[in-house]
Amino acid sequence: MGLRLDSSGRWHRLAVSDQGPGIPRKEQRKIFKSFYRVGRRPQAAGHHGTGLGLFLVKRNMEAMGGQVELLSREGEGATFILKLPARSART
Repeated sequence: MGLRLDSSGRWHRLAVSDQGPGIPRKEQRKIFKSFYRVGRRPQAAGHHGTGLGLFLVKRNMEAMGGQVELLSREGEGATFILKLPARSART
């Protein structure tokens, strides 16, 4: 897993990457929905969780004026980019 921070310009960006199986393109729009889990039978495949993690991340980022972006190709891992607006020290 990789972690990268960039604080230039109007945004602070935090990128988190993995080298997992990636997220299929058809699933990418759905993964931020509450209780959604990738795959036909995630528990049978040994994947645990409730499907709330990415939903909560996106909701909290948006509440702070930020965004979440996903870059992924099946078989090549995934990168999530968390973007928060940069604020000047005077505000």
